[in-house]
Amino acid sequence: MVKLLASYNEQVSGVVLGNAPQNAKYTSPDIQKEILHVIANKVRNTIRSEIGEAKFCIIVDEARDESKREQMAIVLRFVDKKGFVQEHFFDLVHVRDTSALTLKTDISKVLSNHNLNVKDIRGQGYDGASNMRGEWNGLQALFLQECPYAYYVHCLAHRLQLALVAASREVIPIHQFFSNLTFIINVVGASCKRHDELQAYHAAEIAQLVAAQELESGRGLNQMTTLKRAGDTRWGSHLNSISSLIQMFNSVRSVLSDITIGGSTYAQRGDADAAYNMNEISIPDMSSNYAGSRGRSRRQKDPLTVEHHYRIEVFLAGLDSQLQELNTRFSDHTMDLLILSAALDPQDRYKSFNINNICELVDKFYPDDFTEQEKYHLKYELQHYELDVPYHVDLQEVKTIETVAYYDHEMQILEEACPGKAELTEDMSPEQWALAYDENMSFGKLMTNSSASVNSLLKWSRSLPVQALVSAIFYQMNAWFVHRRDKVADYNPSLSLMRRHLHSDRRG
Repeated sequence: MVKLLASYNEQVSGVVLGNAPQNAKYTSPDIQKEILHVIANKVRNTIRSEIGEAKFCIIVDEARDESKREQMAIVLRFVDKKGFVQEHFFDLVHVRDTSALTLKTDISKVLSNHNLNVKDIRGQGYDGASNMRGEWNGLQALFLQECPYAYYVHCLAHRLQLALVAASREVIPIHQFFSNLTFIINVVGASCKRHDELQAYHAAEIAQLVAAQELESGRGLNQMTTLKRAGDTRWGSHLNSISSLIQMFNSVRSVLSDITIGGSTYAQRGDADAAYNMNEISIPDMSSNYAGSRGRSRRQKDPLTVEHHYRIEVFLAGLDSQLQELNTRFSDHTMDLLILSAALDPQDRYKSFNINNICELVDKFYPDDFTEQEKYHLKYELQHYELDVPYHVDLQEVKTIETVAYYDHEMQILEEACPGKAELTEDMSPEQWALAYDENMSFGKLMTNSSASVNSLLKWSRSLPVQALVSAIFYQMNAWFVHRRDKVADYNPSLSLMRRHLHSDRRG
C-alpha cells in the first residue's frame, strides 16, 4: 500500500520506506489499516460531494466473509450534477444479524454520518429474501414507512426467473421433466473423464456431419460446447440446459451406453442405465386413451385421451401456475411504476415517449418532488420536447436517457463558453450591415468579419472535445448569420422581399 501511494506522489515517496526518518516505515498492520481508513473516507466524501442535494437510491446485499462475519455492502445510485447516472460502492458494514430492523438501523447510521437524508431515497434494490421484500416487516417496508417514495424494486429478470421456476414445480409432469434433465447431466458430467469422452464423441459427430455436407461449416460455427445445468437464480438457464442436451443428444447416449457397460461400480452402471432408458421415448397416439392418470378420482368414468392429458393437465396447467406466480411476484404498483417509467426510454426514436404517462408518473409516484407550478408547466415543456428532440439529428439514434443528458450537458458547456466570444461583430450597427449590401448579393463587411469570427471561435474552443468543437462552430456561426440577416431585413424590408424573389426564381 505504501509503495502504491509513493508511486503516485513524490512527496509521499520522499518520507516513506527507504527515505523514512529513523524507523518510521509505515508498514505495521495498524498503520496500514489507518491509511486504508483515510483513503476510504476521502472516497466516501468525494461520492457525497457528487450527490450534493440530489435524490438517490440504495442497493444493499449481505454475505458472510471468510471469518464467518456477516457483512453488508451498500451501493448508492444517483444522478450527478452533470446529469449522468452514477453507481458507487459506498460502504461495507459488519452486522450482528440479518433481521430487517438491524439492517435498517445500520444503513440509516451510515447515511446519517454523511449527511444523507433517508427522506431523499427514491429507490431500494435488494434480493428476494423475506427479510428484504417482506410487505409488512421487511427492510423495504421499514424504509417506506419513513419515506413513502423509496420504492422497492427487486431485479425484474431475477423475479421472472423465480416465478417460472416455482411454476414449473407446481405441475408434476413438468417437475419430473426437469428432474430427469438434471439427473442425466449429473451422470454424464460426474467426472473429467466422462466430460472428455463426451467432447470426443461430439467432435466426431460434427466431423461426420460436415463431411456428409449435412452441417454448415465456417468461421465461428460448430464450436465445442458441453451440457449446461439449469439454475434457479440464473435466468434463461433452463432453456440453455434443454438446448445443450438436444444439441449433444447422440453424444450423451454414447457416453451413457459406455458407462452402463464399463462402469467401475454397480451404482454408476445402474444410474447410467436409468438415464439411458429415459431417452427411449415413444411417440404416443394423441387420440388414444390415456392410461397413466394415477391419482385421479375413481368416480371419473369418462376416458381421457392423450391429447387431453398433454393439453389440459400439462400445458394449460403450466400456464395457470405461471400466471398465478407472476401475479404474486409482480404487484400492480410495481408494474405501474415500470410501465410509466418506460415512457422515458429514448430507444427506437422515442417510440415509447408518452406525455400523459410521464405526467401520471409525477402525480402518482413523485408528487412532492415537483411544485404545483412545475407540474402545470411540465405538460407544455414535454410537448416542446416531443416536437424537437426526436427529430434532432444528434439525438435520433440514442439508446439511453443518459445520452440525452450528456448532450444537454455539452450544450450547457457551449452556452457558458460562447457568450463573450460569440458576440463576434456586435459593434456593427444594422445600418452598416444594410450599407454592405449591393446588387451582386455580396456582403463585403460580412465576408471580412467571417474570417475574424471563425478564427476567434477556434481560439477559445481549442480545449473542447472534437464533438463539442464542431457543434460550437456550427451552432454559433449559424446563429450569428441568422441574427444578422434578420437585423438587415428589419432595417431594409426590400432586402427580405428581394431574397424571397430570388429564391423563388432559383426554384423555378
